[in-house]
Amino acid sequence: LSKLPSTPFEGVPLRCSSPRLVRCGHTTRASCAEQPREATGTAAEKMGTSPSKSKTPPSPPSGAQEADADATHGKADKRGRTELLNPATADPPRCVDDYHFVRKGNVWREPFPSHLSTAVFAAGCYWGTEKAFWRLPGVYSTAVGFIGGHKTNPSYQQACSGKTGHTEATQVVYDPSLISFADLLLLFWRCHDPTQGNRQGNDRGSQYRSGIYANNATDYAMALASRDAFQAELTKRGKRIITSEIPDPGTQDEVHRTFWYAEGYHQQYLSKPGARPYCSAEPTGVPVPTDFADEAAFKLPSKFWRSYNFSIRAPHAPVEVSKEALQKADQLQAQKAHANALQMQAMEAECDVIVRYCSGCGFKVKAEELGEMVGTVPSLSLRFELTNELPLYMHGTSIRRSFPMLPVHTAASCFRMSHRLFLLPAPVELPKSTALLISPQLDSLCQETDLGVEVGMIADVEATGAFEVRVKTPGEGGVQDTWELVHSKLATPSAGFVDSEAKLVGILEAIAEAQSLTEEERGDLR
Repeated sequence: LSKLPSTPFEGVPLRCSSPRLVRCGHTTRASCAEQPREATGTAAEKMGTSPSKSKTPPSPPSGAQEADADATHGKADKRGRTELLNPATADPPRCVDDYHFVRKGNVWREPFPSHLSTAVFAAGCYWGTEKAFWRLPGVYSTAVGFIGGHKTNPSYQQACSGKTGHTEATQVVYDPSLISFADLLLLFWRCHDPTQGNRQGNDRGSQYRSGIYANNATDYAMALASRDAFQAELTKRGKRIITSEIPDPGTQDEVHRTFWYAEGYHQQYLSKPGARPYCSAEPTGVPVPTDFADEAAFKLPSKFWRSYNFSIRAPHAPVEVSKEALQKADQLQAQKAHANALQMQAMEAECDVIVRYCSGCGFKVKAEELGEMVGTVPSLSLRFELTNELPLYMHGTSIRRSFPMLPVHTAASCFRMSHRLFLLPAPVELPKSTALLISPQLDSLCQETDLGVEVGMIADVEATGAFEVRVKTPGEGGVQDTWELVHSKLATPSAGFVDSEAKLVGILEAIAEAQSLTEEERGDLR
């Protein structure tokens, strides 16, 4: 408590005695320390580790006790949760967990100071989306939760089931004198791919759909205008149609337009010790036009966006927008670009294959996986076929499939175990309900065929939406090396990532041709 910032509630304890909490979604609680709902299954996997289970809460107060509590701490609101009131100041005393983990001294749930405005955005997994918004200048606080569904106060596990109709969303509380709704829209369209429907990168399901949830008719009209302007730019580049939902706030019922807070352990998750730096967003890299609103509608200068890093690898601290801060950011950006160019030169001299990818969150993992596959091609003496939905286990640990887009009956399925790729030639067909038990001796059955291919991976300085593979043909007799672009997500939008067997084979064949491999080595590749 000694590390908490000073608050305007002098003399008021930061711990409420009421057994009910402010809009936390739990109507009975022994204290106000946020206790997460028990997370199992999908929630635990996404966290990387299961959160501690909450103790059984006490029974709700009854009779005179409940009346006294309501008199002191306020009446239950129409969401079935209690709003705590401070009789002396008419402002609520705050619980410890009400305070934003990064925006120190600011609260992440109602009530907020009256001069602030709110907006809700959905852009895939809400961990990364929240961080992208909390760093913006003029943002007071952020929170993650669920919106757009038909169930009141869903848990994370319920929302991820896809049965409640909710999507993961981020509520942004901001000062309209410092940052505008138009500025927030620029970040929204930049930070993810709004054309992917019910998914964002590797995260699949209706809970990851994109959306803008305006609070008034003015913001709603601006959101529609920004969508149309951005769609025009996407169309010019051969991109798909935007699928983001933008509901009219005047026609939605209360349940669907209500933002329901997620459990406490999800709030500002990426900034907390031990957090798993996960984000699957795949920004398009297409510039977002600003002609959807008047110039006066934007509070942040245009050059601010040249250096703003919205990825999860950015610092947690909020960004400044002063003249000095912008000059320093430009200088840093120029230094990064110079270092990036030197790194590319070094890779071209030393590597046989270069994978260049966007600095956005969801690109790095795909580049690393491809680098491992291209650099070392292992063969496996075991022969069986995996069905597309078949779970893989070793000692009870789930193994993530590398190629989720492979057909159900593919000739060469792939999976990853302990950061190694195994190609499984056909054919043994197993029922989908059967788990494949991987023997501890599996590693000894694999012989890696190292073709001596050096793979370099380099990230762009900015979010460009790029994912390209270049292969070098060594020059002979003083002739300079040449590079061939064999895969490009930007040059050919339909190419996407290397997410199918055919795409991988095409790259391997290009390597074989460039490296002048022997027939035996080509056989290993095949």
